[in-house]
Amino acid sequence: MEIMPFGDLLGFLRKSRGLVDKYYRGGNMAQKLETYDLVLFTKQIATGMVFLGSRGIIHRDLAARNILLDNNYVCKVTDFGMAYQSFKYGHGNAKKGRMPIKWTAPEILLGNISELSPLSDVWSYGIVLYEIFTIGISYQGWSEGRVVAEVTNGYQMPRPTHIDDQL
Repeated sequence: MEIMPFGDLLGFLRKSRGLVDKYYRGGNMAQKLETYDLVLFTKQIATGMVFLGSRGIIHRDLAARNILLDNNYVCKVTDFGMAYQSFKYGHGNAKKGRMPIKWTAPEILLGNISELSPLSDVWSYGIVLYEIFTIGISYQGWSEGRVVAEVTNGYQMPRPTHIDDQL
Protein backbone atom coordinates (compact mmCIF):
# COMPACT_ATOMS: atom_id res chain seq x y z
CA MET A 1 0.00 0.00 0.00
CA GLU A 2 1.25 3.44 -0.91
CA ILE A 3 1.54 6.19 1.71
CA MET A 4 -0.10 9.52 0.85
CA PRO A 5 1.60 11.89 3.31
CA PHE A 6 0.12 15.08 1.85
CA GLY A 7 -3.49 13.94 2.14
CA ASP A 8 -6.26 15.17 -0.11
CA LEU A 9 -5.63 17.76 -2.81
CA LEU A 10 -8.27 20.25 -1.66
CA GLY A 11 -6.92 20.37 1.90
CA PHE A 12 -3.36 20.53 0.60
CA LEU A 13 -4.18 23.48 -1.68
CA ARG A 14 -6.00 25.31 1.08
CA LYS A 15 -3.10 24.81 3.47
CA SER A 16 -0.68 26.03 0.78
CA ARG A 17 -2.61 29.32 0.73
CA GLY A 18 -2.64 29.62 4.51
CA LEU A 19 -6.31 28.69 4.80
CA VAL A 20 -7.64 26.44 7.54
CA ASP A 21 -9.18 23.12 6.56
CA LYS A 22 -10.42 21.30 9.65
CA TYR A 23 -10.47 17.97 7.79
CA TYR A 24 -6.93 18.15 6.39
CA ARG A 25 -4.56 15.67 8.00
CA GLY A 26 -1.72 15.81 5.48
CA GLY A 27 1.84 16.91 5.99
CA ASN A 28 3.50 20.24 5.42
CA MET A 29 4.62 21.18 1.94
CA ALA A 30 8.29 21.71 1.27
CA GLN A 31 7.82 24.49 -1.26
CA LYS A 32 5.43 27.23 -2.31
CA LEU A 33 3.10 26.12 -5.07
CA GLU A 34 3.35 27.89 -8.41
CA THR A 35 0.91 27.91 -11.34
CA TYR A 36 3.11 25.28 -12.97
CA ASP A 37 2.45 22.92 -10.04
CA LEU A 38 -1.30 23.43 -10.33
CA VAL A 39 -1.19 22.73 -14.08
CA LEU A 40 0.86 19.60 -13.38
CA PHE A 41 -1.78 18.43 -10.90
CA THR A 42 -4.49 18.91 -13.54
CA LYS A 43 -2.47 16.91 -16.08
CA GLN A 44 -1.90 14.06 -13.62
CA ILE A 45 -5.61 13.90 -12.80
CA ALA A 46 -6.52 13.95 -16.50
CA THR A 47 -4.06 11.12 -17.16
CA GLY A 48 -5.64 9.08 -14.39
CA MET A 49 -9.12 9.72 -15.75
CA VAL A 50 -8.05 8.72 -19.28
CA PHE A 51 -6.74 5.46 -17.84
CA LEU A 52 -10.02 4.81 -16.02
CA GLY A 53 -12.00 5.61 -19.16
CA SER A 54 -9.87 3.17 -21.16
CA ARG A 55 -10.97 0.48 -18.70
CA GLY A 56 -14.64 1.41 -18.98
CA ILE A 57 -14.73 2.97 -15.51
CA ILE A 58 -16.81 6.05 -14.82
CA HIS A 59 -15.73 7.53 -11.49
CA ARG A 60 -18.90 9.54 -10.71
CA ASP A 61 -17.36 11.28 -7.66
CA LEU A 62 -14.33 13.09 -9.07
CA ALA A 63 -13.55 16.00 -6.74
CA ALA A 64 -10.37 17.53 -5.29
CA ARG A 65 -11.24 15.92 -1.95
CA ASN A 66 -10.94 12.51 -3.69
CA ILE A 67 -7.46 13.14 -5.09
CA LEU A 68 -4.57 12.18 -2.81
CA LEU A 69 -0.93 13.31 -3.06
CA ASP A 70 2.00 10.96 -2.62
CA ASN A 71 5.40 11.92 -1.23
CA ASN A 72 6.47 13.25 -4.67
CA TYR A 73 3.36 15.44 -5.02
CA VAL A 74 1.88 13.05 -7.59
CA CYS A 75 -1.93 13.03 -7.72
CA LYS A 76 -3.78 9.75 -7.27
CA VAL A 77 -7.49 9.45 -8.05
CA THR A 78 -9.25 7.68 -5.16
CA ASP A 79 -12.69 6.86 -3.71
CA PHE A 80 -14.35 4.51 -6.16
CA GLY A 81 -17.43 3.98 -4.01
CA MET A 82 -19.73 5.44 -6.68
CA ALA A 83 -17.77 4.16 -9.69
CA TYR A 84 -19.49 2.40 -12.55
CA GLN A 85 -17.78 -0.02 -14.91
CA SER A 86 -19.10 -0.98 -18.30
CA PHE A 87 -18.10 -4.39 -19.53
CA LYS A 88 -18.01 -5.90 -23.02
CA TYR A 89 -21.16 -7.90 -22.23
CA GLY A 90 -23.20 -5.73 -19.91
CA HIS A 91 -22.64 -3.27 -17.13
CA GLY A 92 -21.21 -3.36 -13.65
CA ASN A 93 -23.14 -2.17 -10.67
CA ALA A 94 -22.69 1.26 -9.23
CA LYS A 95 -23.63 1.66 -5.61
CA LYS A 96 -26.65 3.80 -5.17
CA GLY A 97 -26.20 6.65 -2.79
CA ARG A 98 -26.23 10.36 -2.39
CA MET A 99 -24.91 12.10 -5.50
CA PRO A 100 -22.25 14.79 -5.17
CA ILE A 101 -24.59 17.37 -6.74
CA LYS A 102 -22.04 20.17 -7.25
CA TRP A 103 -19.80 17.82 -9.27
CA THR A 104 -22.51 15.93 -11.19
CA ALA A 105 -23.02 16.40 -14.94
CA PRO A 106 -26.29 18.02 -16.09
CA GLU A 107 -27.56 14.93 -17.93
CA ILE A 108 -27.27 12.90 -14.73
CA LEU A 109 -28.95 15.63 -12.67
CA LEU A 110 -31.81 15.40 -15.17
CA GLY A 111 -32.11 11.68 -14.42
CA ASN A 112 -30.83 10.50 -17.80
CA ILE A 113 -28.80 7.64 -16.36
CA SER A 114 -28.64 6.03 -19.82
CA GLU A 115 -26.39 8.95 -20.81
CA LEU A 116 -23.84 8.08 -18.11
CA SER A 117 -20.46 7.99 -19.86
CA PRO A 118 -16.85 9.06 -19.37
CA LEU A 119 -18.07 12.49 -20.54
CA SER A 120 -19.96 12.72 -17.24
CA ASP A 121 -16.56 12.64 -15.54
CA VAL A 122 -15.33 15.39 -17.88
CA TRP A 123 -17.92 17.71 -16.33
CA SER A 124 -16.66 16.77 -12.87
CA TYR A 125 -13.09 17.36 -14.04
CA GLY A 126 -14.07 20.92 -14.96
CA ILE A 127 -15.32 21.44 -11.40
CA VAL A 128 -12.02 20.01 -10.10
CA LEU A 129 -10.15 22.57 -12.25
CA TYR A 130 -12.23 25.29 -10.63
CA GLU A 131 -11.33 23.92 -7.18
CA ILE A 132 -7.63 23.76 -8.02
CA PHE A 133 -7.28 27.25 -9.43
CA THR A 134 -9.60 29.06 -7.02
CA ILE A 135 -9.03 26.91 -3.90
CA GLY A 136 -12.77 27.29 -3.58
CA ILE A 137 -15.94 25.29 -3.66
CA SER A 138 -18.10 25.54 -6.75
CA TYR A 139 -21.50 27.20 -6.42
CA GLN A 140 -20.50 28.58 -3.00
CA GLY A 141 -23.53 29.25 -0.81
CA TRP A 142 -26.00 27.63 -3.20
CA SER A 143 -28.45 24.97 -2.06
CA GLU A 144 -28.37 21.64 -3.88
CA GLY A 145 -31.79 22.46 -5.33
CA ARG A 146 -30.51 25.70 -6.82
CA VAL A 147 -27.46 23.94 -8.29
CA VAL A 148 -29.70 21.35 -9.96
CA ALA A 149 -32.09 24.01 -11.30
CA GLU A 150 -29.36 26.30 -12.63
CA VAL A 151 -27.03 23.65 -14.10
CA THR A 152 -29.83 21.74 -15.82
CA ASN A 153 -30.93 25.04 -17.39
CA GLY A 154 -27.49 25.68 -18.88
CA TYR A 155 -25.82 27.78 -16.20
CA GLN A 156 -22.02 27.79 -16.29
CA MET A 157 -19.87 29.28 -13.57
CA PRO A 158 -18.15 32.48 -14.67
CA ARG A 159 -14.39 32.45 -15.02
CA PRO A 160 -12.82 33.88 -11.86
CA THR A 161 -11.33 37.31 -12.50
CA HIS A 162 -7.85 36.29 -11.32
CA ILE A 163 -7.60 33.53 -13.97
CA ASP A 164 -5.98 34.81 -17.16
CA ASP A 165 -6.99 33.85 -20.71
CA GLN A 166 -3.90 31.68 -21.26
CA LEU A 167 -4.89 29.32 -18.49
